[in-house]
Amino acid sequence: MFSLSRAQVGDQLPSLRIPPLTRHTLALYCGGSGDHTPAHTDIDYARENGLGDVIGHGMLSMAYAGRLLSEIAPPEALRSFSVRFSKMTRVGDQLTCSGQVMERTTDSGTTYYRLNIKATTEDGATVVAGDAVIAI
Repeated sequence: MFSLSRAQVGDQLPSLRIPPLTRHTLALYCGGSGDHTPAHTDIDYARENGLGDVIGHGMLSMAYAGRLLSEIAPPEALRSFSVRFSKMTRVGDQLTCSGQVMERTTDSGTTYYRLNIKATTEDGATVVAGDAVIAI
């Protein structure tokens, strides 16, 4: 079992595999986030704008990556979390979230872990990549 408090620089975080993205998931996320942008909800709009089909919300992909963080540390331990969006997530894409310990420092009895985090599609394309800092 992975324990962040015992992790060293270079250690891989346990991967988190997300079920394939569905229209139902997009509808739920629209309701929860309030983001009803037509690119996420309207197939005709998506096709007219060269997308082929509706696309997943970038922030939903970030939330999945954040879920990986909540698997390894309590929410109050998170000090920062940022990502860059690099590819659209499409209906049917199955994301895998992963990460690596990049730095471990201690200050005043608190250990800080800087992590690289990413979410990739089943074909290996990175959808979001970024970093987080967790204090234990």
